[in-house]
Amino acid sequence: MFDVTDGREVHTFAGPAGSFYGDGVSLFASNEEGLSRWDPVDGCRTGHIGGFRPTHLHRGAGELVQLAKNTLLRWATT
Repeated sequence: MFDVTDGREVHTFAGPAGSFYGDGVSLFASNEEGLSRWDPVDGCRTGHIGGFRPTHLHRGAGELVQLAKNTLLRWATT
């Protein structure tokens, strides 16, 4: 993890891979296995949704979204 003001690395932990999203509390990783939620403080995985592979975070709505065929799948991060 990097400080947004100066770009320096402030924390690392092994585990998450793929596309990353954050909601200010949790780190979300989307990859072939699905969506995982991680605690950025202690590095523990706190949740997983198999098969859900979101491609965007709508910050205003607090939702991760995936377009699957002609269907928009949504999941609230809070």
